[in-house]
Amino acid sequence: MKYFICLFVCFPFLLMGQFASPAGQLGTTAIYKDSSSIKAWADSCKVMRGWQDISNKSLGLVSLGNDSAGIGSPNAANGVVSLGDSGIAICYFKTAITNGNGPDFAVFENSFDGLFLELAFVEVSTDGVHYFRFPATSNTDTNNQVNGFGNVDASKINNLAGKYINGYGTPFDLQNIQNNTFLNRDSIHYVKLIDVIGSLQANICSRDFSGQKINDPFPTPFPSGGFDLDAIGVIHQNTSVGLSYTKSINAQIKVYPTQCSDQIHIEGLKKYYLNTISIHSIDHKKMANFATLEDKIKFDLAHFHAGIYILEINTNGNTYYTKIVKL
Repeated sequence: MKYFICLFVCFPFLLMGQFASPAGQLGTTAIYKDSSSIKAWADSCKVMRGWQDISNKSLGLVSLGNDSAGIGSPNAANGVVSLGDSGIAICYFKTAITNGNGPDFAVFENSFDGLFLELAFVEVSTDGVHYFRFPATSNTDTNNQVNGFGNVDASKINNLAGKYINGYGTPFDLQNIQNNTFLNRDSIHYVKLIDVIGSLQANICSRDFSGQKINDPFPTPFPSGGFDLDAIGVIHQNTSVGLSYTKSINAQIKVYPTQCSDQIHIEGLKKYYLNTISIHSIDHKKMANFATLEDKIKFDLAHFHAGIYILEINTNGNTYYTKIVKL
């Protein structure tokens, strides 16, 4: 008993809550890229590059890979895309990720040995505007900087992407994020990755949910520096999203393009009838409403935030709906 008390008093770090083990070890949560549990992959990806070394910006931005590397499954042909210090990647999923039993999606990075770990925060969004972060924890020692070729113990980090070796995804469970007015955990269309700046310098460091500095390899002053996104695999999909809108656009009404950054075209309206058209956010808030007697119109979406919207058309007593994605 005295020995146990001494361990608790003298070495409290031995009793700190540890997390899932590295891939291949007992207690791991790593998900293999060919697992039958993965049902889909990201449909599109947009990367905003970060610095090779945020403490020496004269080196410029990272450059390895391109946006397409974040689409589809992990494979050598597709490669990876490097985010760099503070870089961001936003992946879009046409069919929503939903909050099922256990992990709902997995993020794949390209760690070559499962010890050199470059980490990233993970956030999710229903509408592409409001993002919510998984509560990340890092129990890595912060007395000594993990250098640019140093190692991180996967069992000391949680809810951070990049925890596992190449080919094995880090799982994320939407149950770990609280519901919010602007978040529907059963309708997640966007996953954002934000590179962790592993520096221990207070003015540039990244911190976990509790305010602890996150210590990972720093600096990595190369074109391939920072978190390297390989893929995001979907485990639970919400195939019922949109079914509450019971009528789709009929054959005579054409709406195009349904994914755009500026304007949509609507043709085939009932001319000489008062057609009313409205745009709703994914959480059913009306964003715009107008009426027209024309049979075809253009509608400007340039001032809308990126995200998913529902287009509602009322013509001659009938109501039709379709989904619009503002890029």
